[in-house]
Order: sequence, then C-alpha cells, then structure tokens
Amino acid sequence: MIFEHFIIFFNLVMHVAGDGQNHLGHCLQNIILRHFTTELPCVVSYQSPTDTVKTTSFMLQSENINIPTAIEDGIPDPILRDLNEAFKKILIFCNHECENNVMIEESKDKHGSYILFHQNGNVIQEIRVQLIRLKSNSAWNARAYFVVVIMQPGGLPSQDRTIPETLMVQVFAEFWKYNIIDVIVLLQSTKLLHGRETPITEVYTWFPYSETGRCAQVIDCVLLDVWITNQDGVGNFLYNASLFPPKIPKYFPGCPFRVSTFESEPFVMYPSYNEDDKAVTYKGGLEIEFLQMIQKATNITIVFREPPSDGKWGVLLDNGSWTGVLREVIEGVSDVALGGLYYRCHITDVIECATPYMYDALIWYVPCAQPNPRWASLSRVFKFSLWLGFIVGYITVSIIIWTVVQICNTFATAENESSTYTNVEKCFLNMWAVILGVSATENIPQKAVIRAVFLLWIVYSLAVNTVYQTFLTSYMVDPGLRHQISSVDELLDSRLEYCIYSSFDSLMPDLRNKLYERRQIYDDIEDCARRLATKGDFAFLYSKINTDYMTAVRFVDSNGHPLFCQMDENFSPQYVTLSVQRGNPMLTRYNDVIQRVVEAGLLDQCWKVIKFKATLLAAKNLTVPVGDFTPLSTEHLQSAFYIHILGCVISLISFSVEVFFHKRS
Repeated sequence: MIFEHFIIFFNLVMHVAGDGQNHLGHCLQNIILRHFTTELPCVVSYQSPTDTVKTTSFMLQSENINIPTAIEDGIPDPILRDLNEAFKKILIFCNHECENNVMIEESKDKHGSYILFHQNGNVIQEIRVQLIRLKSNSAWNARAYFVVVIMQPGGLPSQDRTIPETLMVQVFAEFWKYNIIDVIVLLQSTKLLHGRETPITEVYTWFPYSETGRCAQVIDCVLLDVWITNQDGVGNFLYNASLFPPKIPKYFPGCPFRVSTFESEPFVMYPSYNEDDKAVTYKGGLEIEFLQMIQKATNITIVFREPPSDGKWGVLLDNGSWTGVLREVIEGVSDVALGGLYYRCHITDVIECATPYMYDALIWYVPCAQPNPRWASLSRVFKFSLWLGFIVGYITVSIIIWTVVQICNTFATAENESSTYTNVEKCFLNMWAVILGVSATENIPQKAVIRAVFLLWIVYSLAVNTVYQTFLTSYMVDPGLRHQISSVDELLDSRLEYCIYSSFDSLMPDLRNKLYERRQIYDDIEDCARRLATKGDFAFLYSKINTDYMTAVRFVDSNGHPLFCQMDENFSPQYVTLSVQRGNPMLTRYNDVIQRVVEAGLLDQCWKVIKFKATLLAAKNLTVPVGDFTPLSTEHLQSAFYIHILGCVISLISFSVEVFFHKRS
C-alpha cells in the first residue's frame, strides 16, 4: 500500500513534468520516502488556471474524504482517481477560484504533510491563495512538513535560475505569516556534469533563529542539498543532509518575547508604568516568576504589552471573534497570553494551549452562617425530646409523691401524718428545689416507698444538672452557627443574588441557563467580594487561587478569619495554562520548560511564599487575644440576663395583681 502511494505520486509528477524530465519526480519520491509519514493525511495542492478548468467536475470519495475537484486538461481523470483509490489518506486540493471546489473532510486527523505546486503566474500570490484555502480546513497543521515545487507555465520545471534569491526569501516570509518553519522549496536548475548540461534540483529552506541575533526574521535562505542524476538516470542527494532539521534552538539570542497580560493577583502583580515610552513591567506574581524561569532557560527578552482595552482574559463574541488577551494572541501581535488564563482549547481552535502548570477551580463564595442568638443558649443544651421527657418526669414524680403521701396519711395516725407533701404545690416546689440543687424541706415522709422515689429523683436531677451546667458554659461562649449554604441547589433556593465574572459565559455556557436567572455580570470581581464581606446578602463565583489571595490581603476580620465562606464542592475544575496562536512553533519549547518547572515543584514553592507574604501583610491589622481562653462578658451571659429580666417582669406583674385584688377585698 505504501509503495502504491509513492508510485502514484511519482506518476503524478511524471505526468506534469513530462517523460523526458523526470528527475524532479525522483527527487520528490525520495523526499516522501525519507520524511513523510503514512499515519497522517498528505495534502497535494496545486493552483490551476481558471481558463483551463472545465465546467464539469467529479467527486473523489473514500471513507474519510469527500472532495469535489475540477477536471483539468493537464491532469487526466485516471491519475486523480487512482490517487484517491490507492491511498485513502491522500487529499487533493484544486485551489482555483471556483467557489464550489471546497473540500469537505470528515476525518479528525490533522494533516501530516503538504506538497504545493506552482505552475505559472505570480509565485507569492499563488502560494498565498493556496495557504489561505489550506488553513480554512479544520485539519490544518502548521507544524507539518511543507514542500513547495516551483514549475514554469505548461507544467515544465524551470531549466534556468529565473527566480532570484530575494523572491525565495519572500516565499519563506509568506509561510512564516502562518507560523510555518518546516518548509523546503524545490527549484530546478542545470549543471555541467560529464561534459553535458544535466538538470539538478536544489532544495532551499530558512532558519528563523540564529546565534548571530536573528529573531524570527526572514532575511536569507539556505541551500540544504542538491538532487543530481547520473548517466544511468539514477538520482541521489549530493550531501544527504536532513531536509527538515530542528529549527527551534534551546537558547535564543535575547529575542523579544511579547506577553499579553494584566494585573491579576496572585498571578501577575505590582505593575509599573514608564511614562516616557509607556512600557509596563510587573514586579511579582506566580506567572511572573514562571516567566523569569522561562527567560533563564531560553535566554529570551520579555516584553510586556499594555493591558488590552477590550477586556481581560477574553470573551467569545457572537461573530466568533475574541476580546482581551486572547484577541491579541490570535491577531499575532503577542506571542503568549497569561494571567491566570484557563484552558480554552476545547471550545475554540484558533488558539493552542501549553501544558497546564497549575490546578484551579471555580468555587461559589457565599455568606458565612450567622451565629445562633445567645439568649437561646439555655434551651439549646438539650434537644426538644429531652426537654419534654424531663418535664414529663418532673410532673410525674411530683404527682406520684403527692399521691403516695395522701394514701399513707389515710391509714396513718395523727402523729405520723406528713404535712409537708400533702399539698400538690409544695410537691412541685420541693421537686424543683432538688433540680436546682438547693435544699428541700427536712420533713420527708418516713415511708420507704416515698424515700426511694425521692432518692431516685435526686440522682436523676444531679446527673441532668451536672450535664446541663457543663454544656451551658460552652454554649454561652460559642453559641454555634445556623445552617450554612453548602450546595448550588441551596444557593438557588436561598433567593440570594449572585455575581458571575463576564468571561465565564464563554467558558461555561451552562451559566446562561434559566436556573441562574438572578445572576449579575461583573467585570471587577472585587466589588462582589466587598459587598459580600460587608453586607452578607450576595454570592459570587470565582477562581479559588485568586480569591484565596484576595481574601488573605483584604477580607479578613481582626482575628484573621475570612469575612465570607466558600462551598466545599468545586463548581468547575480548571487548569491554568499559556495560550499561543495556532501553530506557534515555540509551543514545544514552552512545554519542555513547563514540564521541568512542574516536576521540580517550583511553582508550588512560589505559591507558598506568596501566601505567606500575604498573611504577613494582613497580620499587622490583626488583634488576636493572647492565649486560648475567652473571658466571659455580659454578651456571653445574655441568656441569663434575659431570664432574670423575664422573672422580674413576671414577679412585678404578680405583685401588682395581688395588691390590686387585696385592695378590692
């Protein structure tokens, strides 16, 4: 199958080049065998003149391909059909101006290689048109291998060096606009060998970076190798050099590294503006430390761009474009975007994301549960069921003793009658005195049954009283908290308004659901946090890392406790990463440095240091009492005073009623 694949390529080029000049075909076949992979699709692109395109067309179809293409006089139908049937991962683009010739591809595989033919006309314009069409496909891969074959009108290779080196540089510059560096140009020439003019094929490329200070500038081209053919018609490369050598070095000669970001604590902090050249720098932050690690590892020069005026991270607009730092990366005015930027490559294909280097999560922040009223401390010691059992037992024991005394007095002599417990009111008062731990009347009936019941009540009252007094002190000091909102369902049922950051809609479209009808969109999340901390009638959804730092610095009480609380469950796990333009050749180098930094735990250490400094910054305003004890104050004894006031009011009313009725009588 692989052999058939290359034979078809060979036949295609042979047909275009002519039977007598097949050296270019052999050269191309050798390049395919040495460098192309059969695991990924290969795209053959050629620009056909509009005057040679017939009105009829046919469909090339396979399992993964549906290609409408025009029939040309220069390439007959059988070659295209054989190309499609023999190897299903070869795609043919006919990039003329006909609008109906657009490839519809169902395969999700990225293209592995490209071959672009230039037959006639303006080289730069023709290549630009082909690249625009190729890039419009979802399987476009700027990191694939590109081969450009430059040919004269009529499909014949150029026999003389008619294309100057400056034009070759323009060709490479056109590819660099699309972040393509692995590209070679095949150019036909002649050379005097064995006493005769022999056609040769020169292979040119370019290198974006060099030790002499070149930084992604296309200023010259390099002759990599030359394909020559001997007298027997056997061809080979003269130097046998690698045609696609590594072009991204480990170290760069101080090349500028444009960064789009903004102040976002704790990732990017402490901006400093230069009024002369309006340059901005950042003095600290997690990702600033990370950039400095990349700078030391690659010898680049970091250049910060001014914060974008149309947003921060970026919002996906209805027309498909982005705002904020993502817009600058997509437009190519910046090399990388950061600032606690979440992984977004699953919702858009216009950017690429580096390896995530931090784990974060979006969490709901809600008002903290309010403490229970201190006046309720007296009743909160026991549950309602225990209080009910205690009252029923008190009433039952009092009635039992009164009943037993009444029965005993019926059969006893006048001398042995008990006068203390003959009144039911006195029984209740004496039993209550036992509960309070004060002395009851000394004249206890002599009957063993009465004394046994009385003794059991004393033991029960002692146990209940001891437990009650023990826990009462704890509840007076710490009355406990009311119910804390702990889930999204409880938040939605609480009727609280909540704040959502503006860029989260594009990240999580579910937030537009009717369930979140009370949401409010904010661009400054600190306003939401301030309202929640001061009024407690609000909630907001935000990054855990950002909020942890913001809370530690600005929103803690005098004891160092946060002024608002967070839910235990993560609403949406997220990964912090760098975003670059699609096809950025530096992405592999970034990932290499990121992997080393993450494996070494350097970012975790930086995060610990930043949190420690934030704690020290907020500690100067804390007034934590010395020791672990808490002195009781009037506030802690609030319930006791309420009961005392209530007793005084009842006593006053009872006294007034007695005086009133006494006067009337």
